[in-house]
Amino acid sequence: MTKYTLTVHISQNWIQQFNDRGWKLCFATAVETGGRANYNVVAFAAKKVADTVTIEWEEKYQIAASKDQFADRAIVTPETDPQPIEFGQSFSVDDSWTTQPASPDERAPRGDGFLFKNHTRAAACVAYKVVQGRSTPVYISPDGPLPRGQEFLVPRPKCKVWFSLWHGTESMVASKSFAGEDKEVDLTGNPNAEVWYTESGRWSNSEHEVVAPQQPQAAADPWSDAAFEEDEASRAEDKAFQDEMEKIINGGWDEGEDFKP
Repeated sequence: MTKYTLTVHISQNWIQQFNDRGWKLCFATAVETGGRANYNVVAFAAKKVADTVTIEWEEKYQIAASKDQFADRAIVTPETDPQPIEFGQSFSVDDSWTTQPASPDERAPRGDGFLFKNHTRAAACVAYKVVQGRSTPVYISPDGPLPRGQEFLVPRPKCKVWFSLWHGTESMVASKSFAGEDKEVDLTGNPNAEVWYTESGRWSNSEHEVVAPQQPQAAADPWSDAAFEEDEASRAEDKAFQDEMEKIINGGWDEGEDFKP
């Protein structure tokens, strides 16, 4: 069972400012679903920013079901008790919200993930990992609650750190709500890593900051045809999702196929 350590060094120039204004150092780990890496639950938030913050976690997992609808800043609330789960196993929740211990399943990812089976009308999957010595939520279905079906989860040895005024440990975080820069760290093949938040307010992989020259970019035209089409597509997608959720809640979902995000 691999254990990981990330050491975050923060320039003295920023520490008092962060603490005086209530900024927290937030940390999330990657869980892949449908080929997409999700960093959507704050696994740890340091309420007091210091010059060095060490974050430790290990590949020891639990899983639960929730009725939560994904919402930025909301606290993850499981409906069932978290159950231990290992790679190659599946976890099921039935229509009465009763669960059984996770067990081997040939349909689950064998070497690097597990399977969530939902037999309720609508449920979200919550995955837990041991972070800073305690089991804490690290993932919730981003489009949940999901209809009857299944969800494949593959934790990845990647993490993100960033500073936030609004998020705390166990809160959901939307991808669009990262304030300022976030830093993604890939620990594949190396369970120990260090990053620096420098005097200039940038993330760096080195104590000695190296800033690459950037090419100037033209500002996007909010009145362009492309911007209008993108906005229309976004509204249509939101409307389709709302209609789908109403069908789920009202019992009108077609259960003929498994749900795969």
